[in-house]
Amino acid sequence: MERDLQETYEKIVKSLQDRNLRAVEPATGVGHQTLFNIKAGRNKNPTLKNITPLIKYFEDTTWQKQ
Repeated sequence: MERDLQETYEKIVKSLQDRNLRAVEPATGVGHQTLFNIKAGRNKNPTLKNITPLIKYFEDTTWQKQ
């Protein structure tokens, strides 16, 4: 399970690289600074409160198209 979480985190970080964080923020409810820290790799242990909406967002917008 830890490996799955790490893979999901890495997938989120990769998916954030080409995103405008100001657009992701209102769609997910995750704050801009938190998004920036995740994108920059500074937040390596984000809470489920932040990860869950990001997973949903990318499942709906990006990951299903890959």
